[in-house]
Amino acid sequence: MRSLFASPRAAPLRPRRRSAGGSPDGHTSTVYRNLEELERLAVVTHVHLGHGPATYHLAQTTHSHLVCEECGAVIEVGDGLFASLAAMTLREYGFTIDPHHFATRGRCRDCGRHPPEG
Repeated sequence: MRSLFASPRAAPLRPRRRSAGGSPDGHTSTVYRNLEELERLAVVTHVHLGHGPATYHLAQTTHSHLVCEECGAVIEVGDGLFASLAAMTLREYGFTIDPHHFATRGRCRDCGRHPPEG
């Protein structure tokens, strides 16, 4: 939980294991229950950057993510990037998108300079 408040960037959930001589920071299920409650209270939000566990960040720092499929780079982008898409989707389809829940996958600038492998 400390990592959520230590950095405004999305924090992957990696529960710590119980150390041999010390007490654990908390059982994994307790951590998830706390995160669910914090999300219900609109303190945190979660995003899926790809395969693997969700990442969490403070709700006041909402933004979207671009994830490079080649190198795994994660680029945080402001809400304005998807504003016109959101407006068009609402106008044309009556559908409100949530650009924060899933990352947009593609290729970063550096990887885009080279043809994809395979």
